[in-house]
Amino acid sequence: MASQALTPENSVNHRATALSFKAMEDVFDISYKTSIAYQPFTDREIKNPNLEALANHVDENNNPASKFPYLSEGREFYVITHNMVKEWLENAGKEASDWYAKEFYEAMRLTSEGQEYELPEYSHDNMVDLISTVIFGVTAYHELIGHVPDYCDSPFKAGFRAQKCPHSGGFSIILPHGCHRSCYIFSSSPIIGRISELYWRGRCARVGEMCMDKLH
Repeated sequence: MASQALTPENSVNHRATALSFKAMEDVFDISYKTSIAYQPFTDREIKNPNLEALANHVDENNNPASKFPYLSEGREFYVITHNMVKEWLENAGKEASDWYAKEFYEAMRLTSEGQEYELPEYSHDNMVDLISTVIFGVTAYHELIGHVPDYCDSPFKAGFRAQKCPHSGGFSIILPHGCHRSCYIFSSSPIIGRISELYWRGRCARVGEMCMDKLH
């Protein structure tokens, strides 16, 4: 749905950039070729040694005190996800490696051909890595970079999270975000409105406020 809303000619991405549609297609082609989307998060090379140092920072008592939680906590969450998937597949028995499972893996592997990181041939461990990466990608990872570029290599790419004050953000952050959100060509389903109203009322609202207070 997002790709249909954002990528066609004269759609959001095209109108929000100074590129011709052909140039935008070229950018997407480059993005595909350089993609490491299927590479496990803990295996990815961090090209900026300063970010690795921030992630591995320790306090005066030599206790972990990361100053770049995007990376350090991202790795921790990926390990949690990986352990969950490993246990899940082990408990699934033969179905975890039957014909359907292998066909699924092969179909996913083919989609990675031509990318910087291509999925390896099927094995049980590689299946665990794939499913873990997909779950991680659509949860924690997408939450952080759904509206901004991946900022592992440079925190200057960061938008919404790398702020000293959690209640503020630069105009350059708000503008493209607002453009994306306001230009979606799909209207919301009526049920979205009802869920939204329910969420912001009663106990749900109080729980949400408590969670936000803890985060801040």
